[in-house]
Amino acid sequence: MRGVQISYLIDYPEYIPQLAQWLFEQWDSILGEKTPEARIKKLKTHMNRDKLPIARCGESARRPTEPIDSSVAAHGAFCRIKR
Repeated sequence: MRGVQISYLIDYPEYIPQLAQWLFEQWDSILGEKTPEARIKKLKTHMNRDKLPIARCGESARRPTEPIDSSVAAHGAFCRIKR
């Protein structure tokens, strides 16, 4: 994953709407969320550095990267470059 920087989501709150939309589109049937706004609310609870839950996100070229896998990304914890 060359060129991707992993950071705390709290450092990039402007990425939350896009990440929430990606997560909603991919996992709404599993997570049972009715709207992307529900995922936004959940991601905001993960904006921590020193206590759980902690969300991290990837950034490439000053843009968020797409979520990676269901076990981690469904909880808003990690992202990767979209291929």
